[in-house]
Amino acid sequence: MSEFINNWKLLKIDNDYEPVPYSVGILYEEAGEKSWVPDIPAGEKPAYGMMYYTLEQAYEYYKDYAKRAGFEVRLGQQYKSKKNKDNNLDLKYFVCSKEGTAPKKVGPKSKHRKYSSKRTDCKAAFRVKYIEGRGYWCYEFVEAHNHSLVKKEDSGFLVSSRDVSYTQQVFLYQASQVDLGPVKGFNLLRVIYGEYDFIGIGPNLAKDETFKRRISDIVWTDRIEPEEFEDL
Repeated sequence: MSEFINNWKLLKIDNDYEPVPYSVGILYEEAGEKSWVPDIPAGEKPAYGMMYYTLEQAYEYYKDYAKRAGFEVRLGQQYKSKKNKDNNLDLKYFVCSKEGTAPKKVGPKSKHRKYSSKRTDCKAAFRVKYIEGRGYWCYEFVEAHNHSLVKKEDSGFLVSSRDVSYTQQVFLYQASQVDLGPVKGFNLLRVIYGEYDFIGIGPNLAKDETFKRRISDIVWTDRIEPEEFEDL
């Protein structure tokens, strides 16, 4: 069972599906520079002065906002003073996954497949500061992105939306033990949960041939070709 779950995690990481780019968000243009602001109501997004009991709470809040807004979050810089005797960070940055630029690779050329950098030096960020006895205070929120966001109907393909819960992993494993194929297993989950969005996987990935090959390696010891899946 543990091997099944570990292989499933590798399968998720390996999938690099990119949603089709659209111009999503409220578009602003000034001096030839474009920026996109998520179309989220004021009461449903971070704001200067907001307080959070823990750093984890602040992070989860920003991740939830990002998922609805159509972008990914990456952990940014952090700072802890030498005078700080407890385990709390003094400052923590959460940034857009497109923040910064791709580092230049030094050394011999890799034989691995080359991918174009997805970073655009985006400045969108959420920064919090620890206030002793109170928690973490949002002292800066940069809302605008220098790239278009992801459409709502494509948000299920964001990395933050691909999490398959432990319960769902167990269900898929048990389904494999009674000779139910992966496609039928995911279709059953879709019936139980209502939509693919609630499973952490979309119909495109479920039908992807590479996905089918990888999951057949996980579920069965014998190779099963993609065209055989629908008959299982």
